[in-house]
This record gives sequence, C-alpha cells and structure tokens, in this order.
Amino acid sequence: MKDMGIKISPSHGIFKFGKLANARSFADRARKPVVIVLGDDQLFWVVSLALGEELVKSGYELAE
Repeated sequence: MKDMGIKISPSHGIFKFGKLANARSFADRARKPVVIVLGDDQLFWVVSLALGEELVKSGYELAE
C-alpha cells in the first residue's frame, strides 16, 4: 500500500496529512463538513467544523 502521508487520531476525529493536497482530497470526499487546520506537528489536520472552531479559538490557523 502506498504511503499517503496520513496519520489518524480517530479518538479525537483528527486526520493528519503531510501534504495539503492530500488533506484537500480527503476533505473533498468527507461525508460531513470539515476544515483543514495547520497542526502544531507540521501536519495538516482535517477535522469537523466544531473541532475546527475550537482549535481556531485556541490559536490554530486554518489552511488555505
């Protein structure tokens, strides 16, 4: 299986990607609305809207 640069933290609903393009591709296929956040681990996090709002309030930035 090809390494797509994804690390999953399902207990928190955070899907982590090493490349923005991969995060966008995943987000585009999500069943529920999601946002992409720049994580503190230098990865792109795909999270629910609710979690994204909490992360932004905590100082995280949305990816463009």
